Amino acid sequence: MGQSLNVVGMLRTPQLRSALAEVCTGMNGTRFDFRIAPLTADDPALDPSMASCDLIMVEVDPKDAAEMALLHRLVERRQGGPAVVATAAGATLDD
Repeated sequence: MGQSLNVVGMLRTPQLRSALAEVCTGMNGTRFDFRIAPLTADDPALDPSMASCDLIMVEVDPKDAAEMALLHRLVERRQGGPAVVATAAGATLDD
C-alpha cells in the first residue's frame, strides 16, 4: 500500500473548489483540503495545516502583478518544503 498525500488547495472561486472536489474524490487515500483562500499578504505558512501538507495548490490571476509577487514569495518560503503548484483560469502560454 502506497503512502497517502496531503494536498491543500488555496482557491479563488467556489466553482474550482467544487470541480476539484468532485474530480479528486477517492484518489488512492490522498487527502484534499480545498479552501476558498486567495493569496494575501498574510503568510499561509503560518497556518498549522500547512506544516503537514505534501503539496500546496494555489489558484492565481497571472495578470495581477501583486498576486504573482505573493506567489513568488510563497514559493521562496517553501524551499525544502512541500511543492507549490499554481493554476489559473484561462491562462495563456505568455502567462
